[in-house]
Amino acid sequence: MLRKFISIKNVGRFLSSAAVGNPQLSRHVLIFGANGFGKTTLCAILRSLQSGEASDITGRKTLGVAPEPLVDILADGGNALFQAGAWSRTIPEIAVFDGTFVAENVHSGDVVEIDHKRNLYRVIIGRAGIALAQEEERLARESRDKQSDARNAERVVEVFVPQGMELDDFLGFLPIRTSTGRSPLRSRPPPPPARPARLRHAPR
Repeated sequence: MLRKFISIKNVGRFLSSAAVGNPQLSRHVLIFGANGFGKTTLCAILRSLQSGEASDITGRKTLGVAPEPLVDILADGGNALFQAGAWSRTIPEIAVFDGTFVAENVHSGDVVEIDHKRNLYRVIIGRAGIALAQEEERLARESRDKQSDARNAERVVEVFVPQGMELDDFLGFLPIRTSTGRSPLRSRPPPPPARPARLRHAPR
């Protein structure tokens, strides 16, 4: 259990915050304040303490200061000190339920499409499920891109299709590559209709 925030230095708005008059943390503690006053920073510090991920703290280093972030937290079993980009210990039992947790563990879809008429709102819980949902969306985007490329290519080729001929029939005449490097025709187009012969009268 967490006991006390001893000090937080050079992290976000906490330039040099010491525990002067700071009471011990109890089972239920309410921390409130206006936007931009450090509530999310505290969550990031606790998440880093749980996972050992230094970037949660180093990424919030106070702007315009040279010293590196320093965090000292008292918990059961002694102090947890973040210094020189690393924790002296981690506390895996910590759970932080905030916007980052929701983004990592709850997926509701990023794009509104026609499918939402059949599946108006989709919620997926759990990191494994989110990974699958994100992969599904990536494949769907790639599929849409390829379909768009195919339609654009058809428009380019249709300009050369003779009148009265289907596009698929025209594509059957296009060359293909072989292992020999040659490009024989898949099939040859039918010969053009014979023109009527013109009779010329021999000079008298």
